[in-house]
Amino acid sequence: MGRLVDSRHAWAIRKGITTHRCFRCTRPKSGYINSGSFKPGCPPPISAFKPGRVPWNKGVKHTPETIQKLKAKLKGRKAWNKGLNNGSRTLDKIIRQCSKYKDWRREIFEKDNYTCVFCKIRGKDMQADHHPNTFSEIIFDFKIKSLVEAEQCAEMWNVNNGRTLCYNCHKGTSSYGKNFHGQRINK
Repeated sequence: MGRLVDSRHAWAIRKGITTHRCFRCTRPKSGYINSGSFKPGCPPPISAFKPGRVPWNKGVKHTPETIQKLKAKLKGRKAWNKGLNNGSRTLDKIIRQCSKYKDWRREIFEKDNYTCVFCKIRGKDMQADHHPNTFSEIIFDFKIKSLVEAEQCAEMWNVNNGRTLCYNCHKGTSSYGKNFHGQRINK
């Protein structure tokens, strides 16, 4: 059985730094060696993962009593993966995940040269913002109810109705997420 690798040498392995010790046993070796080199005949280091090891619970089946308990516990709960494609996604998520929306975002970023129009920061946490007509206004005004209607709406994909903002500047706008919904109802 091998020896535990010293934490300093494990760090050197990850960073790709040369060292004068064997990476498996940490014993001094004559001359410097590159990361990944080992002393001949050195045993492998001890680790939790052992290839070929069979887990203790492989092939173990639940008893019928345990199965009934699990069913009773989960009865009435909605499964985590139910409803992913049968209408549980909101319209705005469906639109934002379509390829046309991703192309529109890329065009907005290229138009503004990947630079926030407010603070002029370039390339960090950039977001495309519908402006002056917001995303919610477009959906409301054009009565969009499906992805097909959204794809046919020219205003939704108008490059002149978009701007590039960094996350912090976008968060400060009145049209960001929750900030907007109350304003639209009052109009």
